[in-house]
Amino acid sequence: GRAQGLPSGTKGGTQNAPGRAGTGAFTGNPCDSPAPVDQRSCLSRSIVQNDAGLNRVYQGLLEQSRKSGGPELEDRLRQSQRDWVNTRDSECTQSGQGALWARARGHCLADRSAKRTAELQRTLNSLRGQ
Repeated sequence: GRAQGLPSGTKGGTQNAPGRAGTGAFTGNPCDSPAPVDQRSCLSRSIVQNDAGLNRVYQGLLEQSRKSGGPELEDRLRQSQRDWVNTRDSECTQSGQGALWARARGHCLADRSAKRTAELQRTLNSLRGQ
């Protein structure tokens, strides 16, 4: 079938070449190539795509924190985000085993980023008095 080899429950944001995944033929998508350089490229592309919303909300939160709480609040938020990134990356390191590890690791990172985005959005809304 056309969906052969695709993970069940795949959500939007991951692009698969139709009918090619799992056939052993390289699709041109680095996520389907076992070469380490392609797996790193796949993961980098996933991070950029999945963190866009997170970065947008985070920048809005920093801007609002400068208005609402000054440099001390901004510094606390920056440190909190650095700590969160380190924890997320550490937790997701074990995701994705074997030659085609990047897609699974990207999903792990994306899931955690989506939760963090919602958390930061609630904090931003609170600072704005919404």
